Amino acid sequence: MLLMVISAGIGCSRPGAAERLSQDRAAAEESLRAARELDASLESVEARLYSGRATVRLWTELAVRHKTVSALACINAEAHAEGMDISARKDRAMRAKHRFAAASQEVVTDARVSGFQTTRATPIPATHKKPAR
Repeated sequence: MLLMVISAGIGCSRPGAAERLSQDRAAAEESLRAARELDASLESVEARLYSGRATVRLWTELAVRHKTVSALACINAEAHAEGMDISARKDRAMRAKHRFAAASQEVVTDARVSGFQTTRATPIPATHKKPAR
C-alpha cells in the first residue's frame, strides 16, 4: 500500500523526485523485509512457547499419573505385607503344633517302655531290671 502511494506521487513530483522516490522505495522494501523477518522471529517464539506449554502439560500429566500409581503400589505393598505376616503366623503356629505333637509322642512312648517320662535322646538307666517270665 505504501508503494502505491509512493508510485502515485511520481507523476506529481519534480525532476529530483525520481531519485528520492527510488530511495523511498528502497527504504520501504527494507522495512518490509525487516517486518517479515520480525514476523518470522515472532512465529518461532510463539512455536517455542506452544511447545513449552505442551511440555509443561505433559509433565503435569505424568506427575498426576505417578502419584496415582504410587498410591496404588503402596496399597498393594501393604496388602502383600499383611498377607505375608498372616502366612508367617500360620506357619509358626503349625510348626509349634507339630513340635508339641512330636514331643508328646516321644514322652508317651518312653513312658510305656521304661516307666520314666524322658525323651528318646535320654538313655534308659542301667539299673532298670526286666521283669521275670
